[in-house]
Amino acid sequence: MRKQVIAASVLLSTFFFTQTSTALDDTPESADRSCAKAMQPTVELKSLLDEVAERSKKRFLIAQGVPVGVVTGSIEQRSITYPLLLTILWNNGLAAVPANGVISVIPVATIRQYPVPTISSDDPGIPDDEWVSELVRLQFSSAAQLVPILRPLLPQYGHLAAYPEQNALLVVDRYGNVKRIIALVRSLDKPAASAPTRQP
Repeated sequence: MRKQVIAASVLLSTFFFTQTSTALDDTPESADRSCAKAMQPTVELKSLLDEVAERSKKRFLIAQGVPVGVVTGSIEQRSITYPLLLTILWNNGLAAVPANGVISVIPVATIRQYPVPTISSDDPGIPDDEWVSELVRLQFSSAAQLVPILRPLLPQYGHLAAYPEQNALLVVDRYGNVKRIIALVRSLDKPAASAPTRQP
């Protein structure tokens, strides 16, 4: 009899613990987050690409693994230009890579597997959210020493590496951030200050 009472007490304690945990998970804060996510306006990606293609005269190809819809916020679909499309894709975890006359829309997690354009100088015609690669040569500083300073400024799927033979940095990122990295490199790549001369 005593064993039955103990078993019943354990079962009741487990039941009430489970109910309490469930109630704590279902807080107003978590409910608000779920509701906010569900209320975000989305559009069909193919429809959006068709509209942008008609205005920009570009052709798009959607890769496997890309979601059917994307969040566009308060932006009207008919006002979305190609540069703005790149920003929307980035905010949805996607990227666009031109190759063979078409632009592939891909998950940004696979960006390193694609041949993003390589640039060698500033080009105002490149949208800030287009993925590019650039080799930045240094004159005074060590490229390898700058890598740990600059790497945290790149997104998870960007790339930054030193090429010691040419004392250069290879940067793969969105063009806007590449420009920021290069500006920082130029600011850091200065001759070492000479020690002050001691007066006799």
